Amino acid sequence: MSYALYRVPFSFVGDFFTPFISKSHLSSHDGCIYRNRKALESRSLADDERITFLETQLKEAKYISEDADRKYDEVNAGPLIN
Repeated sequence: MSYALYRVPFSFVGDFFTPFISKSHLSSHDGCIYRNRKALESRSLADDERITFLETQLKEAKYISEDADRKYDEVNAGPLIN
């Protein structure tokens, strides 16, 4: 398997060497970045909604559990009938 080495022309600007990149390459790259950013934002919003839903379910489950514990304690604290 051989790997091709691509030469990119460089320009000296200030203290840095910067590659020459065509505007068409940048515009397609920007579109890719934009699509990826939108996908991540969408996923983030969906995750936030799911987290909110799960937090609500957790609160309800805790309330049900505490209510069940309270009822259990009431039944076991009463006098035993023989």
